Amino acid sequence: MRPLLIWLICLLPAFVQAQTPRYYIVVRDVEGPPGASSQDAAARLARTVLLEELGRRPEIVLGGLPQDHDALRQELSRRRLRGYQLTLRLLSVSRALNPPPPGKQYRVLERGVRLTVIGTTLPGDQLAVGGDGESTVQADVGAQVGPHKEQELLLEALRDAIGQAVQQAIRKLDKGGMVPPQEKPRKKSGQ
Repeated sequence: MRPLLIWLICLLPAFVQAQTPRYYIVVRDVEGPPGASSQDAAARLARTVLLEELGRRPEIVLGGLPQDHDALRQELSRRRLRGYQLTLRLLSVSRALNPPPPGKQYRVLERGVRLTVIGTTLPGDQLAVGGDGESTVQADVGAQVGPHKEQELLLEALRDAIGQAVQQAIRKLDKGGMVPPQEKPRKKSGQ
């Protein structure tokens, strides 16, 4: 009984830290894939998915703080939060309609997404964090491919890729800033 109690007491600070908000995040922009505008359907959908993903995490506070830099700095300090603004960059959004695999009668619709999340400090605009995500989703389709099925597969690929990128970014934030290792002195050539 005693070892279990000691184990629970040791895990309590990590559990409490995971449940309390530590980061204030503002989504600055969602950039569509190269050649597409930021008003692209994939970019609009990606923004919605990113806000949903961030909203699910208890360590993140979205919105509700002052916009003025001095007031924001004071409020972040008072709440013991670190502020960041994120930009989501869609590097590629792909679509492929492949012929049926051997022994099957239905074609395969494939939607793929590759993206990156870049975060800067708030206030201060110093590059602070990043995360990458990539996902490909496939589904069997008949002769006609409806827009609903296309949207559903794109949404599933976005959720997976954004989840990966946000998880990677939060892990880097939790780890904190890293100091690069010192370089060893180099020997002069010819001596």
